[in-house]
Amino acid sequence: TLAEREAGAARLLHARVEAAADEGRRNLLVFSHYPADYLRGVAPAGVNLLRTLRDGRLRVAYFGGHRHGTENNTGAETEPFEAYTLGGGGGWSCDGEQGYLVGEVMSDGAWDNLKLVKLPFNDCCAPFNPVEDFAAGCERMGSCKKYDCVFNGNCE
Repeated sequence: TLAEREAGAARLLHARVEAAADEGRRNLLVFSHYPADYLRGVAPAGVNLLRTLRDGRLRVAYFGGHRHGTENNTGAETEPFEAYTLGGGGGWSCDGEQGYLVGEVMSDGAWDNLKLVKLPFNDCCAPFNPVEDFAAGCERMGSCKKYDCVFNGNCE
C-alpha cells in the first residue's frame, strides 16, 4: 500500500542519515518527490522527516519536486539543511517560476555554488490557462487531449 511505501521510505532515509554520520561523512544529498514543506508534521513509521533532515552531524541538501515550479525553500523551517523545489521546466502545468539548479558536487559528496537559474515563463510554459477555462475547452472540443493539442501544442 501507499502507507507501507511511505513508511519504508522514511525508514530508509533515517538509515541513510545514520549510516552517513556513522561513517564520518559530512554531506548528504537527498532527492524526493515532495518539497520540504510537505514534510511538516509528517512521521511515517515514527520517523520525523524534518527532524531527520536537520541532523546536525551532516550538511544536507534536499531536492523535492511535485509542484511545477523552481524555488529555494531554505528557511527557518528547514535550517540547517538546504531545501529546493525543482519541479519546474514546464510541461502540463506551471505553478510558479521555472528553471533549474546548477552547482558542483565534489568527489567527497560536498557541494558548492548551488544556484537557481530562472527562465522566462513563456520559454517553458504555455500561455496561462485557468483550470475552469481548460475544463470548458475540453468540453467544447469533446476531449481534453484535443484541447491540449490546440491550446498548448501537446500533440502526439
